[in-house]
Amino acid sequence: MKYKNPIIFSDYSDPDVLEYGDKFIMTASSFNYIPGLPILLSEDLVNWKLVNYAIENRLDFPKYNKPMYSNGVWAPSIRKHNSLFYIFFGMPDEGIFEVHTSDPLKKWSTPHLVKKGKGLIDPCPFWEDNKAYVVHAYAKSRIGFKSVLGIFEIDPKTNESISTDSLLYNGITENPTIEGPKVYKKNNYYYIFAPAGGVKYGWQTVLRSKSLFGPFETKKVLEQKNTTVNGPHQGAMIKDKSNNYWFIHFQDKGIYGRITHLQPLKWKEDWPVIANNGKPLYQSEAPYPSTKSQMKLNQNDMLNSKDLSLYWQWSANKNTKFYSTTPNGLYLNSHYEENGNYNLKLYPNLLSQKLIYRSFKIEVTCDYSLLKENEEAGLAFIDRTNIAIAIRNENNRFKVCLRNEEKTKILDEYKKMDSLVQLSLILKENSNKIKCGLKINNKSTKQDITFLKESIVSWTGLKVAIYSISKNRKKEYGKVRFSNFKILER
Repeated sequence: MKYKNPIIFSDYSDPDVLEYGDKFIMTASSFNYIPGLPILLSEDLVNWKLVNYAIENRLDFPKYNKPMYSNGVWAPSIRKHNSLFYIFFGMPDEGIFEVHTSDPLKKWSTPHLVKKGKGLIDPCPFWEDNKAYVVHAYAKSRIGFKSVLGIFEIDPKTNESISTDSLLYNGITENPTIEGPKVYKKNNYYYIFAPAGGVKYGWQTVLRSKSLFGPFETKKVLEQKNTTVNGPHQGAMIKDKSNNYWFIHFQDKGIYGRITHLQPLKWKEDWPVIANNGKPLYQSEAPYPSTKSQMKLNQNDMLNSKDLSLYWQWSANKNTKFYSTTPNGLYLNSHYEENGNYNLKLYPNLLSQKLIYRSFKIEVTCDYSLLKENEEAGLAFIDRTNIAIAIRNENNRFKVCLRNEEKTKILDEYKKMDSLVQLSLILKENSNKIKCGLKINNKSTKQDITFLKESIVSWTGLKVAIYSISKNRKKEYGKVRFSNFKILER
């Protein structure tokens, strides 16, 4: 059977993959979103399911109680050593951390500091001969330089740094913006798989040496060439159960985020040969004859369960005061943020999901009967943007609001809100218009919003979110009941 790329059309950025018994597990960057460090499970490297998170409720720094878009958890590495599973990850303002567990499908440890410092990112641990090292990259925005890789030694018992950080490889000339290193050893060679050239139009480089500390030979092993797969890089080499090798990487797709591809990998003269001699493949023979037809992600949610679905993430640290679950729907409590003034970028209680289709319609049903004065709740696209269809209780009127960045347009008004409301957002691939809709008492309101694709996302793609916020501080806040959330492919 053949599979088609991408294998995951969703924003699992900077993926890394590891064998897990006769299955495979994947993790990815999660930035400011909580829970963080997603854990995905697969039997065949093609079909993946979200099953857990390594960071459950919070990043333990006060600033992450507010949304810090583009910050937080950057590119992770997942490894197994002495019966424990580890994820090492960088936080560009805080340093390098690790979490660990004996079973990746269960609870992980709280993040433990490996090395403190600004600009230390993309760490990968490597254990050998009772010693342990971390190879990593640098964020120019925090430390003033990039395009080089560093290395330091850690205590194999405590996983804490015991040496100064040293230059390992300088890629300024041949591999500018080199980052995301992943370390492997095969046939007495040390290999560092690392992306270079930048997210949108970069390539995958491999460094090779008989010593972990170099000097290194280099080879470009994957690039766009004459395909539509731009910037095919940053990911994981993995061996399947038949001892065949594969490379999993991302492709930047703008508002959709960084989607996941799978490429076959062979070896020639101790160098990896990926896909069609370094040219990405749109399809290939599946790793296993028993591979099932590729599943499509399904993130529809009636919102009537005791626990939130794994697909939901908060825009900042989780707070149980944000919500309550009932058999009749999910209540989001209106939250006040000082100087928030309805600016969605500033509120921590936005509950969001990743996009999963190129063209789609999102629907959710809302009960606004408990929304109080100077409060607003709705359906939005979030990241570095304010695009929403919402209802605001203002001057004792329920106003239908269309939000586009700093502009708010009132489409309709109601004296009271005693009926269920259906909100919708429609986005078509290659369009710069979002169709916003509202239906109440069999009356429909529709309006288009024009947006600039490149200006509304950061390191992540757009997220779709439900929210309930307050403009004013008050003793008692209102709330809105959400139910029947759907993402429908069009």
